[in-house]
Amino acid sequence: MIGNYLLDAIFNDTENQKSPVTGKKFKALSKDYKKTKKHLVGSGKADLRLTESMLPSLFAKNTSSGVRIEVTNKTEKKKAYNHITGDTVPSRPFLPNDNGEKVTPKLKGANQFRTTIVRGIDDILEDYL
Repeated sequence: MIGNYLLDAIFNDTENQKSPVTGKKFKALSKDYKKTKKHLVGSGKADLRLTESMLPSLFAKNTSSGVRIEVTNKTEKKKAYNHITGDTVPSRPFLPNDNGEKVTPKLKGANQFRTTIVRGIDDILEDYL
């Protein structure tokens, strides 16, 4: 249940060009890349959906300590890393870069899901406890 909620939050936020981690809008695509992307897929949005491969490769896995969101495809995992860290492309964090730490209420400087998403997790848990 929480895994599906997190995947939905990631898909919805990125579709709206927003980071599920920071809550901020993604940096716009460069003029040239926007033009190329629009020609290839009909959209010039910074929504992480050029080939429709990376986001669909996300998988929510239940663990003994909670839920882990993983990128299951090796190629897409490399793309995801670059988007999350801003290593070779502008940073567009759509997954927390938190070394697998438990999600806690968003503290200043925390690098987890944005506060509204964390509150949604709390609401789901409250309904089942």
